[in-house]
Amino acid sequence: LRGLAAVCFGLAAFIWPDITLTALVLLFGAYALTDGIFAVVAAVRAAGRDSRWWVLLLQGLLGIAIGLVTFFWPGITALA
Repeated sequence: LRGLAAVCFGLAAFIWPDITLTALVLLFGAYALTDGIFAVVAAVRAAGRDSRWWVLLLQGLLGIAIGLVTFFWPGITALA
């Protein structure tokens, strides 16, 4: 069943490449934004217990920034 879904996705990517690229870019943006938010929350929770919490905070802030760039300028993200 997964193989059939993969073949259907591949055919859809060939038939509608613009829509497929847009969907993949927006999915990447949603993932980056969500991952960044969770990393910031984890950094705040680890601030008193871990000496390198700031690395996780930096990773989270970069993830949020990349997610926002993806949503505001999807063409640049697709080009990259």
